[in-house]
Amino acid sequence: MHSVSLASVALQLHTIDPHLRQSYARWLLQALCNISHISPFAVISLSDEAYILLQKAIHELTIDAKPLAYIIGSTPFANLTITTPPPLLIPRHETEEWCMRLIALLNTTHWKNPLTILDIGTGTGCIALAIAYACNNVTVYAVDKNPDAIACAMANAQKNNITSVHFIESDLLSALDASLTFDLIVSNPPYISADEWRTLDASVRVWEDPQALIAQEDGYALLHAIAQQSLLRLKKESILRSYGIAQLWLEIGHLQGPNMHAYLDSIGYQHIQLHNDLFGNTRLITASPSL
Repeated sequence: MHSVSLASVALQLHTIDPHLRQSYARWLLQALCNISHISPFAVISLSDEAYILLQKAIHELTIDAKPLAYIIGSTPFANLTITTPPPLLIPRHETEEWCMRLIALLNTTHWKNPLTILDIGTGTGCIALAIAYACNNVTVYAVDKNPDAIACAMANAQKNNITSVHFIESDLLSALDASLTFDLIVSNPPYISADEWRTLDASVRVWEDPQALIAQEDGYALLHAIAQQSLLRLKKESILRSYGIAQLWLEIGHLQGPNMHAYLDSIGYQHIQLHNDLFGNTRLITASPSL
C-alpha cells in the first residue's frame, strides 16, 4: 500500500499552473478512488495498482501534456458528467458559463408549446444536453459532421438519462429536414485561425482534434456559414422575442467581436450583442433575425 495526500500529489504536478495543482490532485485522486470528496488534509491509502495508475497519470499530465479530462475520461459541465474521449473537443468553462446564462434566461420564461432548439457542432453533446437537462418543455436537435462525436454525444445522453435530444450526423444543417425551424440556435463552432492554433498550448495542439478548433478564412468561415444558414431556420414569430431573448447564440474568439457584429448586421440580424466571459474577454455574440 502507498499513502498519499493532496499536497504530496500536487507537489508532483510541477508543470501545472500553481493555482490549479491542488484541484488537479483532487480530481485525480477522486477518479482513482471513485469517491466524490477528499478532505484537504486526508491521507489516502492506494493499492500498488492504483499507485501505478496515479504515477502514470502524473507523467501524462506533466510530461506528455495530456489534458486531465482525457486522463480521467470525463469532465463536469453544467451539473452533468460529460464523457470526453480523445480527440473530441473538451468542454471549456467559458462555454459552460454562457450556456448556464442561457439556461437561466430560458427558465424565467413560460411557453405552451415546446421550444425547438438546435445545437450546431455538438461535439460531446455538452451544450444540447445541459439545455435539455435543465429546461422543461424543450425539444433539442444536435448535429455534428463527425460520427464519433455523435456516438459520444448519444452515450452522454444515455449516461445522464436525457431523452429529449435528437442527434443527427450532419455537416451544419445540410442533413436536417428543410421544414424544420427553430426558436433558438446555439453553437460553439471551430473559430480559431491556423496561425493562432500554432500558438496554443501543447495540451490542445497535440491532443485535441484540429478540425474541432480551426476554421478557414482566419477563423470566420464556419461562423459566417452558421449565421447565414440560421437566418433561414429561425422562427421570426418565436415566443423568445416577446421575452427579449436572442435567438442565435454563437461562441466566438476574443478578437472576433467587432467583425462578427458588423457581419451579422450586414446579412439581416438585429439586437446584436457581444458578451464577455468570466475573464473579461469577448466570448459570445447573440442576435435575432430582423423582422
